[in-house]
Amino acid sequence: MNPIKIAITYGGKEINDKEKELQSRTRLPIVNRAQLSADFVDGFLYYSSQGLRIELVSKINQGPLSVSFNTLEKRARDSLFGQNLIKALGINKGRRPKILDATAGFGTDSFLIACAGSEVSLFERNTIVFELLQDGLIRYSLIGAKENRIASRMRLYHMDFNDIESNNWTPDVVYLDPMFPRSSKNSLSKKPMYYMQKILSGKTDESCMFEMALKIAKKRVVVKRRANSPEISKRKVDFVYKGNSNRFDVYLI
Repeated sequence: MNPIKIAITYGGKEINDKEKELQSRTRLPIVNRAQLSADFVDGFLYYSSQGLRIELVSKINQGPLSVSFNTLEKRARDSLFGQNLIKALGINKGRRPKILDATAGFGTDSFLIACAGSEVSLFERNTIVFELLQDGLIRYSLIGAKENRIASRMRLYHMDFNDIESNNWTPDVVYLDPMFPRSSKNSLSKKPMYYMQKILSGKTDESCMFEMALKIAKKRVVVKRRANSPEISKRKVDFVYKGNSNRFDVYLI
């Protein structure tokens, strides 16, 4: 699948400083929104009162997407320590392991991890996803003291997990959530998944990621899979937390 073409757009007569800085970091073309053409790009990034947003030029109108953690706060309050993700990572009210999220995406799982009290390092290799996530983290941290404490536990890195120096990282737990294979049901019904599948290109080398995770994790590696998907490796899973649509395979070190 070829990578999609994304541009940065601005609505005023001149490009402002934030848009210039975004263009400098991403090296994406920047055009006036009035001159935007579907023949030129597949989607565009722009700043609004809701922060940095992305919108795709598509027959399927999903509307714009920005990263917002406010919508996750209810989920973080509702029996957080009883959720399979938190249990699989070994987090409980007396234990807060350090987590490395090797496939951060839009940061949903890492946010829940931080709400549970653990520090989490987020790795995201895609420039566009990284910029959206970073913008969402900054905005959330500015809401208030509580939000700033949660955001401060989330350290975001624009890096490919497979390219890291293993000696420089010693997390208690490595969490892997390789993107699920494309399916019409999931990609069209959930906006974040739809956007993620459109933005990301190239196949993730799951086996390399898993071997790297085993090398640097001190206590366990946790892999998120569809409920009925095969294991990521031939290595025996130590135990599983299974939900209706997905499961968490736990490999002890």
